[in-house]
Amino acid sequence: MLVEELWRPVDEAAATKLRQALEGEGGLASALLAVERADDRQARQVEAALDLLAARVQARASDAIDQQVAALRAVLRGFEGDRDSYYAPQNSHLSRVLERRRGLPILLSSLWMLVGTRAGLQVHGVGLPGHFIARVGGDQGLLVDPFSGGIILDREVCRRHVERALQGRGSFHEDHLRPVTLPELIERVLRNLLNAHRLQQEPAERYRIAMLWASLRPDLDEPRQELAAVEAALSLGKPGSRPN
Repeated sequence: MLVEELWRPVDEAAATKLRQALEGEGGLASALLAVERADDRQARQVEAALDLLAARVQARASDAIDQQVAALRAVLRGFEGDRDSYYAPQNSHLSRVLERRRGLPILLSSLWMLVGTRAGLQVHGVGLPGHFIARVGGDQGLLVDPFSGGIILDREVCRRHVERALQGRGSFHEDHLRPVTLPELIERVLRNLLNAHRLQQEPAERYRIAMLWASLRPDLDEPRQELAAVEAALSLGKPGSRPN
């Protein structure tokens, strides 16, 4: 098998779209759709679904932050964490999360962000170690857990999440509650997908995600190590040009 069989023109196009999204052309939705290699028809369907949900939130929301949370929770009722097949790759694909109403914490939080922002609200992602949540209402807003249906979290619950995830390797601090940047969020999605494809024993998709990540972060060793591991496992032919 040759590298060119695993990294095709459609993958290069997705990498270009992802880089453009991270540079400000399209933002979060475009970036997530590029990660899953969505075509133009899928992208239009996703954008239309997000706009419809946002219109419903806007009709319910008010200036009060707790009412904004209530509006998002009501409209997004039924979107929850996939506890039965947590590590399935589909839980990291925005189009599939919208279709199945199930996903990983980071994708469900992204859904809250995408819908909330379209509705004129401030909704940011918060990347706790081992868990991903959202904050509604800016720096002094409310922390919510979209994976659990949008329940409100206090600082103490977040502290316990962090310390349980760190297992003595560190302690909770305020920086854990800061909003993540778009590149940070996408890198976390890519890590989740690498893990999912590794567990599912899907080396071709694992290779594609590693190449996508390497195209974004040529300074990192981790995606390069993933590429080398897959190449060795599949006894690939001499690689063609890699992203830089």
